[in-house]
Amino acid sequence: MESILGDRKIGLFVIDEAHIVTSWGRDFRADYWYLGDFLADLRRQGRRFPVLCLTATAVYGGPEDVVHETVESLSLGSPILFLGSVRRPDIRFDIRRVDPKAVSGAVGRFKVAQTARAVNACVKKGEKTLVYCPFVSQVEEVYGRLDPKVRPAVRTYYGTMDKAARNAAQQSFQQGACRVMICTKAFGMGVDVQDIRNVYHFAPTGGLSDYVQEIGRAARGENMEGRAVTDFLPSDIHYVRILYGISEMKQYQLAEMLRKLCSLFRRRGHRAMLISPDTFSYLFGEKELENKVKNGFLLIAKDLQRTYGFPVLSVRPKTVFARSYVNVPAAAERAFQRMYGAHARQMDDSAGQPPHGGRRGAGTTVMNSGKIYEIDLVKIWEEGFRNISFVQFRRLFFSGGLFRCANGERLSPRLRVRVAYRYPFAEVLERFRACLTALSGIFRSYRPTGTYFTVEKFRKDLAANPGCDAVSPEFAG
Repeated sequence: MESILGDRKIGLFVIDEAHIVTSWGRDFRADYWYLGDFLADLRRQGRRFPVLCLTATAVYGGPEDVVHETVESLSLGSPILFLGSVRRPDIRFDIRRVDPKAVSGAVGRFKVAQTARAVNACVKKGEKTLVYCPFVSQVEEVYGRLDPKVRPAVRTYYGTMDKAARNAAQQSFQQGACRVMICTKAFGMGVDVQDIRNVYHFAPTGGLSDYVQEIGRAARGENMEGRAVTDFLPSDIHYVRILYGISEMKQYQLAEMLRKLCSLFRRRGHRAMLISPDTFSYLFGEKELENKVKNGFLLIAKDLQRTYGFPVLSVRPKTVFARSYVNVPAAAERAFQRMYGAHARQMDDSAGQPPHGGRRGAGTTVMNSGKIYEIDLVKIWEEGFRNISFVQFRRLFFSGGLFRCANGERLSPRLRVRVAYRYPFAEVLERFRACLTALSGIFRSYRPTGTYFTVEKFRKDLAANPGCDAVSPEFAG
């Protein structure tokens, strides 16, 4: 937070969609759950500012009380609460209860068939519809059961899809080429499509607030009536239980994290520790590792504080690069090796490169002033600088506060960039050049008018130019 704010003052801190602080913090992005700690840190620094939390789907009171859980998580004290109604008179409910006895065969196949029939009907009527499924497998199964004639008007969307495919599906739905979107709950947050007529649920995808959020995407345009539809079986609730079971932390995982933490503390003998998520890679999958570790530590910290009445464990998630790369001037190399050689490794440095820029760079070669080393800053910090924070140590290291070179030179950081090409390099280069040529042509066409061009016009010109097919929609917008 400090790196974003600098010396600037905060006039108002606004948290939109505030219900995700606790719901997404537990299930998807643990950093949301740490937001209260970040705010508390800012206040301890003497910063004073009001906090405004906005949400249309936070449950107030009862066993699923999101409002007071959010107030506690953000340490808001006794805030002023403004409560409104979430009722949408422009949305009609069509909850069709299905008698389990009327279902022949597997319930899952029945649900897929029912949902496919609903999608076919919506496409034939031309009604824009969102279809929510609890799992990706159901999204694909429903799409596979559709009438081939309606498939061109249907798209799918879920979190593990390629980003370009997700963007293309969303754009097609917003512009109207796609009439029905079959998706998981990954689709929706921040999406504002005005002309959605129906929201159909294969089965519930979460709790009450999730359901209200999802059906609330219908009928956002003026003078529209929306419908919230589902063919409901009592057994549908088990999908929600499965989702909660997948996302929740297991007791044995929390116990093992605590055991590992105690082991690291006894071995290192210091209360301040920098721990990599990889330390717990044997407990969690690769994709969920960082989020699960943050989530687990926060659960442990909150439980210990409730038990003992004070913060036994203080957790601060930081994105730091423990292994860094540094340019060491030739005159300082021997002294650098003597001080940090045990935790440094010389890297193969590429030959000097002439700068781009045509004639202006002619005869000039850019090269490092010394040799490049990979250094393990965590090891150096743990061995000799535990009296300051790791962030302070890193700043001092690269500013010359811990190691000074002769002649006014100093250690300078370097970035190591690894590029992975989706296509062969020659093809990438050819497409890149074609794209630059096309962009240059578009901008030249604007020049004679001497006027500004709009984002929408630029986007249309990009779409009409075959040389720009590799340009992402985000760049155009």
